[in-house]
Amino acid sequence: MRKCQLNLLVILLLLSFSTFAQGIYTVNNTVGLTADFNNLQDAINSVPDNSILLLHGSANSYGDIEVRKPLSIIGTGYFIGNNAAPYTQANLATAKIDKLNLDAGSAGTLVSGLTLTNRLTIDSTANIIFSRNYIAISSSANINRSSNISIIQNYTNSYFLLDYASVTFSNNIFANSVYNDVSNNSNAVFTNNIFDRSNNSYNVLNITSGGTANFSNNILINSYTGTTAARTICGNCGTALVANNNVSSDSTFRGSNNAIINQPIETIFSLYNSSSASQDSRYTLTTGSPAIGAGVGGIDAGIFAGSNPYVLSGIPFIPHIYGLEVPNIGTTGNGLKVRVKAQTNN
Repeated sequence: MRKCQLNLLVILLLLSFSTFAQGIYTVNNTVGLTADFNNLQDAINSVPDNSILLLHGSANSYGDIEVRKPLSIIGTGYFIGNNAAPYTQANLATAKIDKLNLDAGSAGTLVSGLTLTNRLTIDSTANIIFSRNYIAISSSANINRSSNISIIQNYTNSYFLLDYASVTFSNNIFANSVYNDVSNNSNAVFTNNIFDRSNNSYNVLNITSGGTANFSNNILINSYTGTTAARTICGNCGTALVANNNVSSDSTFRGSNNAIINQPIETIFSLYNSSSASQDSRYTLTTGSPAIGAGVGGIDAGIFAGSNPYVLSGIPFIPHIYGLEVPNIGTTGNGLKVRVKAQTNN
């Protein structure tokens, strides 16, 4: 009975979502649990274009994945259990992928709620939305020969190398990454991001060979206590860079338009050094923060402002269950009383 009750709850939550795609398919590689597919690559190869693949949280990685058709691939989010409800899931497991390649034919694909552990490549495609993922890789993520790529609301340990690409980076947390490279006629827009640099003196950007970048409403934190060389947004980039209304805890953004520099970290964020804060909630602006109203048009700088505000734990936009109480015993008269806490999302 319990399994039937839970399946019904999931179906009801997805009813309003199901009309927007060719079909919805579940993927779960946990032994003993039922889903439409237990292998993600098999699911990708089998389902029609524009299908939605819902990945269950699992202790096992879904492996190395290649996408050559338009799909929506949606996981459970990340840092599950580290933020208070509703920014959590009833099942605390995440949906992990080792390597993800979005290749020719994948135009129009949405990827959300995943944890990537080894590599991300976007090559020869267009109109990709890569949103609310944890890019837990220490090497570069590569975007080549691709246009209209949206990298939004992610938490990343990686840095990006752009080669003949047009990319928008919005409302991301770049945690301890090195410079992002914009080269070979690439165009990049960086708006409302956090760059948290703890131990290096790299510039934020490197622009070469006809690349251009627009950089606004971002916050850079230098939490390194030692001595490093002075950073800039981009060394010797000249007119290839347009920078406006950025905030930094050191002098990185000096000389750019409407920059606010040399701000103590604790005056920008209320929870940055709090042991009770999660990896992403620590970037909440404090009352009176210099980043409030500092962005272009008077919006706040940082990840929680603009048209794509950051969502804690990368909770996907589909309905989700964040609390579930199922008794072990039911009665003939009262049945099995299941208590569910669920929320629809944007």
